[in-house]
Amino acid sequence: MLREEYLAIEPYIEKIFQGMPVDKNLTQEELNKFKIYLKEIPQKYLSYTQLTRDLDHYRLTIDINAQNYKRELNHIQSQLPGENLSFLSQFFDEDCRLFREQLQSDLGYFQHGAALLEKAMTAIQGRVDIEQAQSDRSFQNTIAIMGVGLTSTAVGATVAPYIISPEPGKPLLLPFSSNNFHPLTQALFLSLGFGVVGAAFTVIIQILKRRIGRMKKY
Repeated sequence: MLREEYLAIEPYIEKIFQGMPVDKNLTQEELNKFKIYLKEIPQKYLSYTQLTRDLDHYRLTIDINAQNYKRELNHIQSQLPGENLSFLSQFFDEDCRLFREQLQSDLGYFQHGAALLEKAMTAIQGRVDIEQAQSDRSFQNTIAIMGVGLTSTAVGATVAPYIISPEPGKPLLLPFSSNNFHPLTQALFLSLGFGVVGAAFTVIIQILKRRIGRMKKY
C-alpha cells in the first residue's frame, strides 16, 4: 500500500507542474485549479504520513520484541551455561538485524515522498500568492484610475460654467447635428476630457512607479 502511494506521488506532482506556466500569468481557470490542489495535497500528505508512521511503528515494535528476545535468550543461557544456544542467537544477530535494517531503509526511502508533497504544496502556495497579489494590485490600480477619472470629471463639470458661456434659449440638439455644440454638450465633453486626462495621468504615474521599482531592484 505504501509503495503504491509513493510510486503515485511523482506522476501526480509532474502533472500539476506541467500545467503551471512559468513565463506567463495564470488564467482564472488555472488559478482555481491550483487552489483545488492546495486543498487536495494536505489530505494526500496526511494519508501518506500516516502510512509512514505505521511503518515506523512496526520498526519500533520489532526493536522492542528483539530486545525482549535477546534478554530472554541471555537469561536462558545463564540458566544453561553448558548448552550451545547459538542457533537461537543466530535469529537475533542475523535475521532480525537484517529485517530491522531493511525497515529502516524503507522508512527513509518512503519519507522522501512526504518531502515531495511538502515542497509541491509550498511551490503551489507561493505561485498562488503571487498571482493573487498581482490580481489585487491590478484591481487596486483600476480602482485608482477610475477614482481619479471620476474626480477629474467632477472637477470638469464644476469649472465648465466658468469656461463655457451659458445660452438658456438655445435649443438642445443631437450631438454632431450642428456645427455649434450646445453649451450643455460642450460642458459634457469638457468634463469627459478632464476625466480622460486624469485617468491617463494616473496610468502614467503607475507605469513610472513600476519602472522605478524595477530599477531599485537592480
